Amino acid sequence: EGISPSSYKVLTEESENQKFDKFFVKNDSLIYQIEDDEVSRVEGFDLASFEFVGSDVLKDKNRITCNNYEVKADNASVYVVRSEDSEGIPHNIICDKDWLYHYTLDFDTLICHCKIASDGNKFEAIEGTNKIRCGRKIIIINHNDYYVKENEPTQTFDESESADNGNALSWE
Repeated sequence: EGISPSSYKVLTEESENQKFDKFFVKNDSLIYQIEDDEVSRVEGFDLASFEFVGSDVLKDKNRITCNNYEVKADNASVYVVRSEDSEGIPHNIICDKDWLYHYTLDFDTLICHCKIASDGNKFEAIEGTNKIRCGRKIIIINHNDYYVKENEPTQTFDESESADNGNALSWE
């Protein structure tokens, strides 16, 4: 009461591919989380640099948290990839320019199930699957397990190698 809604900035934006259960808003002095019609104050973050990265991942200039647990990732390049496991359960995968980190919350403990190096490309979810692509790497995530495979490079047919180019060997 007594606070102007226009003084708040909504930090959570839904897109066609990503729907959120919680929303974050802030003004010049406070950060709030809104979930299931309940409003709670977010504490312990630098207000000026606070950002919603995705799902349960929040950051400021000093740290990154997932489900209120501090995680290690490159602050400048952190992002979230949303994938589904084989049963359609969504997983929010924390990534940065160098690594993919698969965390799950088990009771009151955040567990890192895998840390997979990037091959220099950005990690991208393959929509509607439990697969994440990073260049030639495909990471398959099921519950707390994962599997990494390399795609075979694709070969293209070069018409200059065709037998019609006059450089082909002749068989006599």
